[in-house]
Amino acid sequence: MTTEKQEKKYNNIVLIPTDFSEVCGNAISHGVKLAKFLGYKVCILHIINSETKAVLKKKNVGPEYVNFRLKEYKKYYTKKYDVDIETRSVEGSIFSTISEVATEIKANLMVMGTHGKKGLQHVFGSYALKVVVESPVPVVVVQKRAFSEGYKNIIFPVSNDLEPRQAVHWAKLIAKLFNAKIHIIQSPEKDEGLKSRLNIITNQITDVFDADNISYIVTPAEKSRSFAEEVISYGVILHADLIMIMTRPNIDVPGFSLAAWDERLMFNEAQIPVMGINPIDKEIRKTWEEKPLALIIALAIVFRLLAAIFAKGWGMFDDHFIVIESAGSWTVGHDYNAWLPGSSGNHGPTGHNMFYPGLHFLLFTLLNWLGLTDPQGKMLIVRLLHAALSLITVYLGYRIAETLDGKKSARLAGLLLAILWFMPWMSVRNLVEMTSVPFVMAGVWLIVRKRSSENIFLSWFIAGVIFGLAFNIRPQTIFYPFGIGLIYLFRKEWRGVFALSTGTILCVALIQGGIDYFIWGIPFAELMAYINVCITERNDYISLPWYNYFLTILGLLIPPVSFFLFFGFIRKWKQYFIIFLPTLLYFVFHSWFPNKQERFILPMIPLFIVVGSIGWTEFYNKSSFWLRNKKLSNYSWGFFWALNTIALLVFTFTYSKKARVEAMTYLVKYENIKAIAVIDEENNPELLPKFYLNQWPISYNEFVGDLSPDSILSVAFRNSDKNPPQFILFTGDKLVGQMVTKARKYFPMLVYETTVEPGFIDRLVHWLNPINKNRRIFIYRNADIVPVKKN
Repeated sequence: MTTEKQEKKYNNIVLIPTDFSEVCGNAISHGVKLAKFLGYKVCILHIINSETKAVLKKKNVGPEYVNFRLKEYKKYYTKKYDVDIETRSVEGSIFSTISEVATEIKANLMVMGTHGKKGLQHVFGSYALKVVVESPVPVVVVQKRAFSEGYKNIIFPVSNDLEPRQAVHWAKLIAKLFNAKIHIIQSPEKDEGLKSRLNIITNQITDVFDADNISYIVTPAEKSRSFAEEVISYGVILHADLIMIMTRPNIDVPGFSLAAWDERLMFNEAQIPVMGINPIDKEIRKTWEEKPLALIIALAIVFRLLAAIFAKGWGMFDDHFIVIESAGSWTVGHDYNAWLPGSSGNHGPTGHNMFYPGLHFLLFTLLNWLGLTDPQGKMLIVRLLHAALSLITVYLGYRIAETLDGKKSARLAGLLLAILWFMPWMSVRNLVEMTSVPFVMAGVWLIVRKRSSENIFLSWFIAGVIFGLAFNIRPQTIFYPFGIGLIYLFRKEWRGVFALSTGTILCVALIQGGIDYFIWGIPFAELMAYINVCITERNDYISLPWYNYFLTILGLLIPPVSFFLFFGFIRKWKQYFIIFLPTLLYFVFHSWFPNKQERFILPMIPLFIVVGSIGWTEFYNKSSFWLRNKKLSNYSWGFFWALNTIALLVFTFTYSKKARVEAMTYLVKYENIKAIAVIDEENNPELLPKFYLNQWPISYNEFVGDLSPDSILSVAFRNSDKNPPQFILFTGDKLVGQMVTKARKYFPMLVYETTVEPGFIDRLVHWLNPINKNRRIFIYRNADIVPVKKN
């Protein structure tokens, strides 16, 4: 009813609960007359509860007496006002059943009589108020004052902490219906910033009234007494017929609380009717205001669970071929990447971290032992585990922001970490950059959280251990304990320096050093090789200008909100230097280092969001510019959430590299595949994920420098006495026929098997940038070796 769109959800009904008392009789009279003006129907409802049963027993009558009384009401008011009336009697509780009936019949409005506060209700709160705050529709609370000629003077209280938009719609409707005048009463504000904000809210309301030619007057309340008393006083002076309020259960409001304000108005001695309007999404709002972290975690779980189920495949080369292919091959005694000593082609440490792939090796070994050998099933478990781990980032991001600044900043930071468009999708990938983030967040949380002085040394030490775990996954995260250690050193907090550094070094020595010593007999052998590779091959990959990561962050976080967060992050550098410095060092190093892949910057994004959210929220609440231009802020965030929602839904369900995964999955039904070959129309065949094949055949395209079809086919042909290719896979869109013809010169018994199509997102990415070769894969079987097609 409050808007045209919402009207379609309702049946134009005024619901009137009654207990057959005098005041409820007045409510029926009031509600029927109001329905007459509105052109609505009426439903008169009685809830049969223990009190009703006691009365019936005392009168020595049965339940039919209730229906008899309701029919009397219907007969009288139908005849008197010519209004369509239905009656209902339902057994239940007034606190829940009235709302349930209102929802069931799709009522637009409720009119309820109140006896005021009686006995223990002064302690526990009024029955009427409990019904109002649970109602899914606006409720007009009346006492004994009669409804005469409608609502001619309406009191409309406005404060900084009440959302007035839904009340404005009702105010417009009633003002037009009764040609009423609206008296906007502003709450008193001492703070100039809050006063300015209140004026902006008031101007937004009056703009709506002006557009609809609604008569109104704005009056600031006096500061000498409570706002509720001022509202009632104005109501008496102006002979008000109605007070309209937005009910906000359990929300602290400057100058009054739920009991001191809502109840005082509803049971005002002047007996002015009060319309209480709950936000339509009040349950969500209530949860958001009372338990925001629970709602944020729920959202994070939903989207990460969806991503774990639907976002199959992999995102970038390293998250599959460096982790999954290695670990999967080790479980069957194979060494796909030739990293281990004694493997064919290995000449010593390759500079790859064995810890993270080693954890996957242990997991796959356990799953094989449990009988789970399906590669897709294994990867679902891997994604679910990563999704669960990433919840730590969301939880601690909220807690860090809450500890440093309060709930408002924490809600923004937590929400962004939960459903920022790339977070769920990236969180279920095997990227070391994302996997290291929860450990970075946990280390920072242990540093910034409030604790007793006797526990601070232990917290520093444990933080160091956790930072060490992050380092063991992604070495570049060393900038976090290093940066924090520098701050402690500058402050001469020697215990902090010692505890933090000892924890970090001990963890790295035991894990990184221990694993390398076990494999190579030399501690940190792989780490030293990795550092050497980073130095000698720093220009061999994606070399981009120093400012590239500025653009990356601004793009990932979606302008203009990314600019807000960037401003907020810079603005709080001094106050939160303990987070700012290590994040800055991490950012500066990667901006200086030539190899700039977008994923490298991911470990700093969550803490950037946390500090940026704090800085921006604080600035926004004190900025006279933004208080004057609230619409601009709404448009900016509306644009952000619109784009974010689209991207979130697309990526959460993105099955990337689908053709390559499904090609291998298709071939699983063929056992003992010893050799294959991949031919590409542009002479650059992609590596296929043999993990999904659950076998580790020779792939001849991996053993030649010249990747042209003739080169690959000739090598395969020369080795056909030992390992003839059982399948040849052709990737491309235009020249597949020519490649097949050429291949049949070497292997004349090639038979077409099937075509595997790339997924939607792969086609889209290829269309946007053809360098991303996500093409069809045509599988041909060498019938000379595999004569029969398996179904």
